[in-house]
Amino acid sequence: MSRFVMVNGEYVNTDMIASARKVGRDRASVILKDGTEHITHSIELDAFDDRNKIVQVIPVSSPLYVIYETDDAAVEEVISYLALTESGELRPLILVSGQYFDFADDGEGYLGMRESAG
Repeated sequence: MSRFVMVNGEYVNTDMIASARKVGRDRASVILKDGTEHITHSIELDAFDDRNKIVQVIPVSSPLYVIYETDDAAVEEVISYLALTESGELRPLILVSGQYFDFADDGEGYLGMRESAG
């Protein structure tokens, strides 16, 4: 048994999934090994992506800044943590609404990171 992912509001063991693919703009098809097909929102395919699976959270020793492009100018936001993902990438994490962390590089207008502000 490997891991579980959410499909249509139910956890499914990934060992039981035969295929998963995007069908149309916002829909996805997940076919189980028993032949059962689930049509779901395509965002659920992100759970299959090794780029989104965090293996380790790493605090940075000096602040890093993520840069976003807005209508008016570039905006920098400090980050204090990086996520090492199963795919081997180091991705910046931001605190959202003071409640949970999310990947900063998934944000709208993301341009990149730098070590110092300015």
